[in-house]
Amino acid sequence: MRLLTSSRAWSKGGTPGPDSAAEYTSFNNFIKEIVVEGIQVELVIWDNTGMDGYEKLRRLSYEDVHVVLLCFDISDQDSFDNLRHLWNVEADTYLKKVPKILVGCKKELQNDVATLRSLRESGHRPISTKKAEAFALEINALAYLETSAVQKSGLDELFDYAARAALTRGPSKGKKGIRRFLSRSEMKFKS
Repeated sequence: MRLLTSSRAWSKGGTPGPDSAAEYTSFNNFIKEIVVEGIQVELVIWDNTGMDGYEKLRRLSYEDVHVVLLCFDISDQDSFDNLRHLWNVEADTYLKKVPKILVGCKKELQNDVATLRSLRESGHRPISTKKAEAFALEINALAYLETSAVQKSGLDELFDYAARAALTRGPSKGKKGIRRFLSRSEMKFKS
């Protein structure tokens, strides 16, 4: 998943390289500390695979999640379609009360000549901002944000927004999940 390589590069202050995809495994995570309105927040972000056979293992990771990032590749219609048929369904089933943010990854490809030519040849085009925003409304996502790890665009804004959403929502009480998205549990955030 591109968000993983983008996020990992972002967490280290860099951009993804050509071999970034080789780093991907079934479940990946990274930690990044950021400051939101003077509050230090530790982001613990996990990227789960959609591969067959990992459903039960993936669902074990959902305890104590504060925010769900539903990510897709802007240049890939199948990636976008998987949101409707897999990821949003799973979020609605197992993470009913957890806020969702829709994320379009690889924003730089929206106007990339080679990408546009390749998509046109196969009868496709990039997912438009308008289409993604409509889907975000449909699934009751808090927002739709676009990112580009290559251009270092939108990543800080995305994770700042996610941290604010988690801090506003507050922690789940009484759970000791095996993984968390955000770990500062008792902080209050001004709305």
